[in-house]
Amino acid sequence: MPINETYRTWIQRICELRPKQRITQVQNFVWLVVGIFHSHSVNLSIVAGKVISPAKNVSTARRLSRFLANSAIDVRSWYKPIAKAWLQSQFERVGEIRLIVDGTKVGFGHQLLMISLAYRKRAVPIAWSWVKHVRGHSSGKQQVSLLRYVGTLVPKKAPVFLVGDSEFGSILVLRQLDQWHWFYVLRQKSNTGLWINEQTGWQELGWFVDRCGQSAWFQNACLTQKEIYPVSVLIYWQIGEKEPWCLTTNLPDQSLTVRYYRRRMWIEEMFGDFKKHGFDLECTMLRHAPRLSRLTLAVAFLYVWLLSVGSQTVRSGLRHIVDRKDRRDLSLFQIGLRFIDRKLLRSISCPVFLCARS
Repeated sequence: MPINETYRTWIQRICELRPKQRITQVQNFVWLVVGIFHSHSVNLSIVAGKVISPAKNVSTARRLSRFLANSAIDVRSWYKPIAKAWLQSQFERVGEIRLIVDGTKVGFGHQLLMISLAYRKRAVPIAWSWVKHVRGHSSGKQQVSLLRYVGTLVPKKAPVFLVGDSEFGSILVLRQLDQWHWFYVLRQKSNTGLWINEQTGWQELGWFVDRCGQSAWFQNACLTQKEIYPVSVLIYWQIGEKEPWCLTTNLPDQSLTVRYYRRRMWIEEMFGDFKKHGFDLECTMLRHAPRLSRLTLAVAFLYVWLLSVGSQTVRSGLRHIVDRKDRRDLSLFQIGLRFIDRKLLRSISCPVFLCARS
């Protein structure tokens, strides 16, 4: 049976990663991962229906719920080897680390704050935190705390490039990134104040361009009237966009700034895979941040498996089995998902790769 095969393969892999972990905790985690994979849902009552157990579905759902509530399950220690492997792999392949930071609203008044690794038009989860969302965005202190943790995972002497939306462009974050010698391209709101010189005085960023195709590049400028901080700024209105990109950066030129910032949308694709295109994360009924974080742990393990299998399938020349032969229509996520489904339907085991090879 496909579920049996998936379960056995995952048990073996998690035991390799967590040899000292209680076997019941490993089993519960694998039940959760395999159940999400086969049900395409994070709703525990639905996941329970895909779990191999003599117990009733209600009892299984309660057991999974207790796992998510178990404070002994330390999310970062479970995921740290996976995150470090991806970071090391990218450093060896391209000589730098390319990070994307973003947040998304999920569940009952919570926001998932995620730092991910840019990878082939998708993003690989590296670290995350859940914050109570009332109005607005996560705080600069919360963002710096998560970024600081990621910094402990980055290979030594690896150049780091970070891109993100306007939520992450506070002076607090910019100052900290400069102190760490990280490169960044972070968007600002168009009404943010910018100082160029005494002639222009303080102007809103959106004031400098007024139509598609225009751009303005300022070095040695200052943000903002409230907290004056020296930055370089690119205001770039790409054709087809509704408004200009107002980007703060410490990169040396315009073309490099645009090239790095274009990768920001890759994390949106990942969030789409987490949600309606994959596992319906937005439909979770969980209300507590620690439980949401453990649920994200299961989704992240599953996601990197699918990406890794998708990448391996493309490199092996087998993409045509699940995608069009004349052109690539599917993402690595979908290729991995369909390739695994195809193998399991034929009762063929699929190894649990948790990091794509360089």
